[in-house]
Amino acid sequence: MHYIFSINPLIEALDEDFIKFFSQDKDGFLFAVNKNHVEFDYIDSHDYFVCVSGDIEKNQRTIYSKDIVSYLTGCENYKSFFRDLNGQFIVIIYDKKRGQVTLVRDKRGFKTCYYKNENNSLYISEDPVCVKRLSKSKFDKNNLAFFICSHYSRFWGRKQSFFQGIFQIEPANIICFSDSTVVSEKYWSFEFENSEIISNFSDASNLLEKNLHKSMQNILDKVDDESTILALSGGMDSTVVAALANNLKRPLNSFTAQYQENLEINEVKLAEEVAKKHTRSWRPINVNAEDFLQHLDSVYDWLKIPAASSSIVGYDLIFSKVKDLGFNNIILGGSSDNLFNGNHPDFLYYLSDLYEGSDKKFSHELNCWIKLHHTNQFKKDPSVFNSFYSCNLNHQNKNLRVIPRIISGEFLRSEALNYLQDYLEIYEFQSTGSYLSTYAAYSHWYSAVQPMITGMDATALNLNIKYHDPYLSQFLHNLTWNFSPELKIRDGINKYILRKTFDDILPESIIRRHTKVGFDVPFSSWMKTEMYKEFLIQNLKNTSSNISFYFDIEKIIDSIVKSDFSTLDPMFMWQLINANLWERAYAN
Repeated sequence: MHYIFSINPLIEALDEDFIKFFSQDKDGFLFAVNKNHVEFDYIDSHDYFVCVSGDIEKNQRTIYSKDIVSYLTGCENYKSFFRDLNGQFIVIIYDKKRGQVTLVRDKRGFKTCYYKNENNSLYISEDPVCVKRLSKSKFDKNNLAFFICSHYSRFWGRKQSFFQGIFQIEPANIICFSDSTVVSEKYWSFEFENSEIISNFSDASNLLEKNLHKSMQNILDKVDDESTILALSGGMDSTVVAALANNLKRPLNSFTAQYQENLEINEVKLAEEVAKKHTRSWRPINVNAEDFLQHLDSVYDWLKIPAASSSIVGYDLIFSKVKDLGFNNIILGGSSDNLFNGNHPDFLYYLSDLYEGSDKKFSHELNCWIKLHHTNQFKKDPSVFNSFYSCNLNHQNKNLRVIPRIISGEFLRSEALNYLQDYLEIYEFQSTGSYLSTYAAYSHWYSAVQPMITGMDATALNLNIKYHDPYLSQFLHNLTWNFSPELKIRDGINKYILRKTFDDILPESIIRRHTKVGFDVPFSSWMKTEMYKEFLIQNLKNTSSNISFYFDIEKIIDSIVKSDFSTLDPMFMWQLINANLWERAYAN
């Protein structure tokens, strides 16, 4: 859905892709929506125009634009109102009396929105290309170059976009635009959820089971059986979702994506085992390297930002196949990592907390971490922890030190490095208490969740489908935030309380597994095949000067021709190829 707002009465006419719902009034206000996505909630009252994109809830009651207007009348402070709201939303409020526009993004950043405020004109849209086109903004080459050669998490979730002067509103933020004044502030923080820590396992387990059932029931109340399907990976999270629905007497249709055969972990067989017990139907969705490559060719017909991860394109391909089968509600179960410290870096932050506290616990958990998670590819030993502890943490205030790093730096031209120096400065993410809790907040707002959300939101619009995930419940998030760390990581096992709470419905093979595949695309393997090498070379030969100014494209092509993949980081190659595709589609 696309909204374009302007306080400049001289705004150019919108092209045929847009319907203008309201003429500009004397203040120069305009509202327009993309023809393909006309589902929105708005109200145009005497004093306010309010538009809501997404879904808002308060105490399990849906909040509409008319409810927001009722509250705004006579209200001076929006913060307290929005702090109590949950959901996935962007809200735009136009105060006609004050001539003020207020932009609000949901607490956890599930919906995205961009804006440009310049020369007495304000442009707001969920589509950055719309803002670029209407405001005639220029391409930001430095931002794109940094995206290509850094871990995508260093870029996503922050204000910067790929166009000059166009910014993304950050999660849990309110921005008020009035004349020449712009005021931005957070209306909610993870710190607000700090209440009494829950340490008793039995209490925590009962609360978790009760509220996860409740979250699942809320989803089932909104969907019908025939148009709804579960993405069942064969991992723990989606297995719990399948079992919950079955326990609630609403077994789901299900599917499992299969990218390649003979994986070390064959999750398709695990998923089929779960499906027979807990779902009403199951089918595999097969995706091969050729399917993926053909789909990538059309991604930038609808995706308006470079795909941060190959999984975004993979999800769109898989879900398009599911959509063709007649399903338009897809239930996911992949968002529990942030609730239960399920990401591998969580171990290092947890060990850091223990290192500064209990020597006995630290030694035990360090040994368990090494024993359970060491591989030849991903080394785990005391030196790995010591290096992490020394470099990545501020030990005085427990802030995280975020260190931007260049990947595949041998392909970056030396003269171009001067343009990226500002991006390479170390900055700190403010502590929320412990190292582990601070990383949970950081990974949600920046490194882990935001890159995927941005792409998934665009996928939902592209396919006209809806995603549902019981782990995204705000109340469930608040609850697990107050679980003690020992309930989430114990004996070198992450998601400990989730495993133990539902061990009666989880197969033993899933409970004892510490690795996972999920629906991740095996791009790092595919890029070494002859078909992909040919694609990569052809793509790179058409690289524009905007990108080749920073990177030695001939050197990269030479490495591909020689099959020298030791220097070609898969993340770097994915981001470079997609920057090329995106730049050709939109930058000019």
